[in-house]
Amino acid sequence: MTSPRGPVGDASTLLQSLLLPSAERADRTALYTEGGAVEQRQDAPVLVVGQGATASLATYFNAFPAAYWRRWTPLTRVSLTVVSSGGGTLTVWRSDADARAEAVRTVALAEDGSVTVDLPLDGFEDGGLYWADVTAGDAPVLLRRADWNAPDAVAATRTTIAITTMDRPAFTVPLLRALTGSAELHDLVHQIAVVDQGARPLADVPEAAALAAADPRIRLLRQANLGGSGGFARGMLEALQAGSDSVLLLDDDVEVEPESIRRAIAFAARCSDPTIVGAQMLDLNAPTVLHSGAEAVTLRDFMWRSLTPLRHDFATGSLRSTAFLHRRWDAGYNGWWMCLIPTSVLREIGLSLPAFIKWDDAEFGVRARAAGIPTVTLPGCAIWHVAWIDKNDSRDWQAFYHARNRLLAAVLHSGARRGGRLLLQNLAIDVRFLLTMDYSTFALRQEAYRSILAGPDRLAAELGERLPALRALRSGYEDGRAVDSLPAGVRRLTLRGAEGAEGAEPGAARALLLAARRFGRHLLVPPRARGDVAVSAREARWWAVSALDRVYVEAGDRRSYTHHTRDLGAFRTGLRETVSSFVTMWRRWPSLRRDYREALPRLTSADTWRRLVGLDRAD
Repeated sequence: MTSPRGPVGDASTLLQSLLLPSAERADRTALYTEGGAVEQRQDAPVLVVGQGATASLATYFNAFPAAYWRRWTPLTRVSLTVVSSGGGTLTVWRSDADARAEAVRTVALAEDGSVTVDLPLDGFEDGGLYWADVTAGDAPVLLRRADWNAPDAVAATRTTIAITTMDRPAFTVPLLRALTGSAELHDLVHQIAVVDQGARPLADVPEAAALAAADPRIRLLRQANLGGSGGFARGMLEALQAGSDSVLLLDDDVEVEPESIRRAIAFAARCSDPTIVGAQMLDLNAPTVLHSGAEAVTLRDFMWRSLTPLRHDFATGSLRSTAFLHRRWDAGYNGWWMCLIPTSVLREIGLSLPAFIKWDDAEFGVRARAAGIPTVTLPGCAIWHVAWIDKNDSRDWQAFYHARNRLLAAVLHSGARRGGRLLLQNLAIDVRFLLTMDYSTFALRQEAYRSILAGPDRLAAELGERLPALRALRSGYEDGRAVDSLPAGVRRLTLRGAEGAEGAEPGAARALLLAARRFGRHLLVPPRARGDVAVSAREARWWAVSALDRVYVEAGDRRSYTHHTRDLGAFRTGLRETVSSFVTMWRRWPSLRRDYREALPRLTSADTWRRLVGLDRAD
């Protein structure tokens, strides 16, 4: 979607280049420009600013995150070069961490050519951006390029892009097409390792095979399903084997601007010390929404959290007027939806944990931070991905990995005695699932505790074997078997304002009283025989569902339902089991922490992963 490389700028000095949406992405225009019209001219998009009008690049993709470049690189100055035709004026603005903005330079645009503005990077300690506005005079202005450059060159780097995929050719093929068709990435990416863990080989998909045949950088690698951590660990191994300077991990079910990848590579190449550079997440189903910015793990309870406000929509709130977008946020880790890791970091701290899925990226970030290696989540560098609000993975078979791998990360890195608040939080979460009659999810969580208690030697041994058993365990419960549609006669219930169910979220005091009342009901009061009802995904909150005895709950993706029936015996047995798990975990925490920490270098070593993915047998 970027303009092709032209005579302006050089790969060794270029930091950030103008991004404009292609014609089929017109619904995402708010991420690229305010004002003007994007038109295709000679197979490249240009920004047309009408006579007397102004268009601004104070947007997500085209503002320059000066504070990040000032904090993490030795740069003290940058330059902006604009290529345009039609005359007019260029005004460069800068903001501070509180979003206070001032115009710092105004220059005349050439009738047909380029202008360059040199700019300092001082005063950006806590935040701040640069951006440009273009104002047309008596004739329209055509803005063709806008490049942010460094005053000096850096040595060329070599990057491996590692994609883990599993039966998603509808996403993977367009992604490969975008990557191989990008002129910006041609000299920066010397290998695209596609780790295929699906049932149907990607190489059997004609277009994927054709792309691989046409571009020798693509390697379609088959291996058993070892989850995201196993797929990305294979990509890390391939990067090390190829002598790459970095590996860029990339989910298969994303859309990405190749310019975002180029920006991550350029930023990492100029960081003062080895630095993990990650992308932010835009919502694929609401493409102007920034779902996730900078994230971190709260060490006192070992839970991931967003440092930045969630779900900001650029279609309704401009970058210029949104204060938090101007502040520099120092991330604790970055999701592996897109994350660049220097191979020197892999050699220093190891590869991914054999965790299958969930928490592998967060644990790696915490491990890196402990070794003095920062993670930077770079604004203006992003992928589009389905947001977590449209998924259901905290209740399906993945609940095992959510629970186990959170505990795993905590025993490895928590400095709190007995895990701090984590064990009490687990107890509360278990009770909540019992109250919502998610008995299968509860059972998966208990299995997660048993996995941790079994010790570190089981992690690698069962990496590719655990999933079938988890699916079988979940399907043994009524609430673990999804149905595509509601049976005849099931009444849809709107919980907000409905009798016996609170729709609005209760305050802290009311929530405590409500939890105690529902706890007593599920423990002592037999369920009443009455007809089933159905509730929507957004209304299926614990304080509402726990008031019912028989309910169909809509899944997060709104494509299926699960049936939940209150069971006194299941509640009482579950309660005893979770209290027992809590006590056992609390008692054994010191020995677990010792055992897992001693095993960490072995679990994450390249030799261990070569054995797990079968590369040792190729020697």
